[in-house]
Amino acid sequence: MKARMTSRERLDAAYRCLPTDRVPVFVRGASDTRPPHDSYAPLRKLVCETCDLKWAWSTSAVFPSPPTTQRVEPYDADFDLVTTVMPTPRGELVHQHLAGRKGQPGMTRRHWLASRDDALKYLSLPSPGPSGDAAGFLALRERAGERGIAEVHLHEMNPGGHVAELFGSEAFALLTLEDRGLVHELLEHATQRALRVIDWCLAHDVGPYFAVSGQEYVAPPLHGPRDFWDFNVRYDKRLFARIRDADGLVHVHCHGSLKGLLEGFVEAGASVLHPVEAPPMGNVTAAEAKAALDGKVCIEGNIQVGDLFTLPPREIERQVEALIRDAGPTGLIVAPTASPYAPVATPRMLANYERMVRTALACR
Repeated sequence: MKARMTSRERLDAAYRCLPTDRVPVFVRGASDTRPPHDSYAPLRKLVCETCDLKWAWSTSAVFPSPPTTQRVEPYDADFDLVTTVMPTPRGELVHQHLAGRKGQPGMTRRHWLASRDDALKYLSLPSPGPSGDAAGFLALRERAGERGIAEVHLHEMNPGGHVAELFGSEAFALLTLEDRGLVHELLEHATQRALRVIDWCLAHDVGPYFAVSGQEYVAPPLHGPRDFWDFNVRYDKRLFARIRDADGLVHVHCHGSLKGLLEGFVEAGASVLHPVEAPPMGNVTAAEAKAALDGKVCIEGNIQVGDLFTLPPREIERQVEALIRDAGPTGLIVAPTASPYAPVATPRMLANYERMVRTALACR
């Protein structure tokens, strides 16, 4: 048995698919302050006292979005219409969304890009430059110490997800059929932006743990394997190589049905993949994912958050034991598939989170 590790050492080894003293346990969305409702106090205490911790720092702290102006108008009894205007050298871009007045989810009414002309406006934007320093991240890493890791979140998603979000899923899917050349031009633009952010981070000792999301925007059911490789893997591998060449590590968050696509995360150079969902939410079992990732990408998952809300604790214990048997112990971090989104925790939820954590901690 390996000597006892600190949480930082344990997560670092797991990210590198190296042996650990025990399987790491991470509860996404839970910390000493989150979720904030008093009912979650037992979960916050459990996480802080027993789990392996991560602190997140966004590169948006140093690379802000392009300047915009905004106006808010009443829409109906429940929503306001928020119109945001972004000036570019080739003319204005406009985005509109409905913002809930009572805390309800909003809805996009108009995406940033809807045409080739809009895309050319976006491409005319000047390259982002830093407007801050690394002090915030360095303080966070110091705070993390040996209790965990400070992770750098690339704020614009991966190139594929970033461009898809600019258009919205339907318009982007149509664009990939009608003008793939324009899609690649936008992806190259996004890649260059991301490389500048990564280079700044590496030059200022910001790292070595990086996190990115967005790949799920260019994946089934709207997009097939060809698009996944052409618009995700092709560009992600350049970003991830820049990070890994500096001995950095890359955490990727991607929901969805990933059977047949997992090899793309290996090719791109991902270090960790979350949440690797089993049926019925995904389409790949833990054992299948372990085989496809071939010891090169750590699995972080895959306990469904909905199961933590509803199933009896004995079933959660069975799932954790099966997960460690099929996908561990090396190259695995036991974690829920999503953050606890219910405003108030129930006794069943709290019991299940504790059973998940205690079961994982007992497996070595």
